[in-house]
Amino acid sequence: MIGLLRSRGASAAAAGVAVLALAGGGYAIAAGSGTIHACANKRSGALRLAAKCRKSERGVSWNATGPRGATGATGATGATGATGATGPQGPQGPQGAPGANGSALGYARVNSDGTIADQSGGITATTAGASLLCFKTPFTPHNIVATVEQYATDHTNASYGFVGSGLGKGGTVCSTGTDAYVATADSSGTNARLPVFVVFN
Repeated sequence: MIGLLRSRGASAAAAGVAVLALAGGGYAIAAGSGTIHACANKRSGALRLAAKCRKSERGVSWNATGPRGATGATGATGATGATGATGPQGPQGPQGAPGANGSALGYARVNSDGTIADQSGGITATTAGASLLCFKTPFTPHNIVATVEQYATDHTNASYGFVGSGLGKGGTVCSTGTDAYVATADSSGTNARLPVFVVFN
């Protein structure tokens, strides 16, 4: 028999008793309590929440909250979110320190006839022998690097040649007081005057 369960006293009602009637018996749930205490009718099994049971009842109790269950399986990875908006441009960084000075003291671009097409200033060149260029500079060079200029307008179709260079007049026929010299030869090794680009260090 399913009966309506009544709480004993006003204090039980204030505790927020909830009564759930089910077939075969009733369950009395005391809200806010870790343990539920109730009285079960010995004949019908009906439950009521009470601190003291009658002779026709027996006391029962159980935990309001059961033990923690096992950890559930990891859920599926969610979809990738949309790309966020581009942030504003950051402030300009400080200016870097000046770089070290280069080692070059000057340069000269010389045509095959010995005339200077371009130079850094104060450099002169004269021709000597079959392929020599003799340079005088407003500084004292410590090294000279010369390359054949194949793109010169007066030597556009020439094949690559050979170039040799040195400081002072060396063993050449350049005049005394020469600071550096350059000698060129065509691809067969024959002395030939070719356009050159010279860097003085």
